Amino acid sequence: MQKWEYMSIWVDEDWKVQTIVGCREFQENDELPHFVEFLNLAGERGWEMINVVSVTRGHRVFFKRPRA
Repeated sequence: MQKWEYMSIWVDEDWKVQTIVGCREFQENDELPHFVEFLNLAGERGWEMINVVSVTRGHRVFFKRPRA
């Protein structure tokens, strides 16, 4: 059975990534990228966007990738 790992991010109203939960490889960066740049980085690392939820101030975006 396939196992997954999950990550979520919060982007503000300007689509700037503010927080990342569930993935340390991105948290090591001092400056978080704009959303489109983040999507490209995440895709290169095997993450697939699975959902976007509007929240009071921006959006919460969810990703998954197969667990190694």
